[in-house]
Amino acid sequence: MGTSKGNYGRKMYSDPLWKAKVSRGHKLSIIEATKKCPKCLKDFLIKRKISKNGEPRVPRKERRYCSRRCANSKTLTQEWKNAIGRALSKTKETGACKKCGNDFIKRQSSQKYCSKSCASSDREYLHRGGNRSEYLSYRKACQFKFNIFDFPDNFNLDLIKTYGWYKAKNRGNNQNGISRDHIISIDYGFKNNVPAEVLSHPANCQLIRHSNNQSKGKKCGITLEELTSKIALWSTLLKGGRMFSFESWLRKNTDPEDHDSVIMICSTKDGGVFIRNPEGDIQATGKNLEEACKNFNGMEV
Repeated sequence: MGTSKGNYGRKMYSDPLWKAKVSRGHKLSIIEATKKCPKCLKDFLIKRKISKNGEPRVPRKERRYCSRRCANSKTLTQEWKNAIGRALSKTKETGACKKCGNDFIKRQSSQKYCSKSCASSDREYLHRGGNRSEYLSYRKACQFKFNIFDFPDNFNLDLIKTYGWYKAKNRGNNQNGISRDHIISIDYGFKNNVPAEVLSHPANCQLIRHSNNQSKGKKCGITLEELTSKIALWSTLLKGGRMFSFESWLRKNTDPEDHDSVIMICSTKDGGVFIRNPEGDIQATGKNLEEACKNFNGMEV
């Protein structure tokens, strides 16, 4: 019964008698067995296949009950009853809703809200203790309003030359660019009633990669006291439309190996500035930082 004659072979495979002969060779014989229902104790018949070695095959999930009625009316063992009792007798943890303040039974230990409505409404308030419109107006007031290129000595402009400014996918697609970051975050300022003028000051600005800005999130790089001191140092005499930079003066008038140890700056209560060396000796004084630097060993700014 070869298939070398082409059409004859295809006709042979489509012949019903030949298909029945082949299927009989692969099928296992089936026998009927009797089982007893563990619920009603009645006997019922089941079918099992006989393997090639003559032994009946018992499926792992073989039918146990004679009917669905018996299967759905299983008797719970004492062990199951004890487990259910222990679960129901556990004391439920309670807590106060973060939004409405009502007490509720927690489904999970980390649950903070009594309902979905409280959770969604609190997200509308942005978890910042005020209404949305108030926060958005504060955020707008905290935006930087100065030109970064007016202070070349205070910011590392080489980062912009290397990476470029950050641009969204639909506005140039430079995801790894540079963005201006608030060192003390707007979220912290809103929660602690920090004036918007403080957060929008150039002293609170730093140039970082946008990916680092996103990972920073709401964290603050310095404390509010440190920012206040930093603003005081920035608030010196304007010279030719630019702000005096102590960092630039330090790099210009001292050796590179002495940048970290040659001097330190302190401010007085009346707004004056004096410069000390690491031993604590006063090297120069002035009404502001620029004047103090001028008096430092007669060096020019």
